[in-house]
Amino acid sequence: MSVTVEFCGGEGEVVATVKLDERTMFWSDGVFARGPAYAPHAGFFGDLEAASRRFQAASGDAEQPALAELAEIWTELNHHFRARERGSSVWLVDVGLLLDGERASVRYYAPEGPETLSDAQLDELERAMETAPPDEQLAAARRYLPRLIAEVRRARG
Repeated sequence: MSVTVEFCGGEGEVVATVKLDERTMFWSDGVFARGPAYAPHAGFFGDLEAASRRFQAASGDAEQPALAELAEIWTELNHHFRARERGSSVWLVDVGLLLDGERASVRYYAPEGPETLSDAQLDELERAMETAPPDEQLAAARRYLPRLIAEVRRARG
């Protein structure tokens, strides 16, 4: 089943899309397209594409700095844009995007369950972070942090 991931600007306008033939477990390949609000963000996506190409071409000792550069750009991507699957109201978290012309690879996570965390879930996460052994902390972080990050981003507007 095909999926279109929309990258939206601060006012909710569609900046760019990636059409995927199917969503896979990790990275999904698709086609990148500029949206109606792309022009003001062309520089960012140009930088992302250049970093993507450097990463794809890197080998040996050059891989780590290229990946670090991409991670920094992905942090900016997640800070400046919100992404969702077309037709969904759920904002995706931890989005990664590689570009090469119209070719794109994307990975992302959709928060599971309700969009907001209940007080009980926040209490459970807080207890786990304060008192649980490291393996239980990791499990709690994996379970709740994507939704918590999404909530913080929503609150920031």
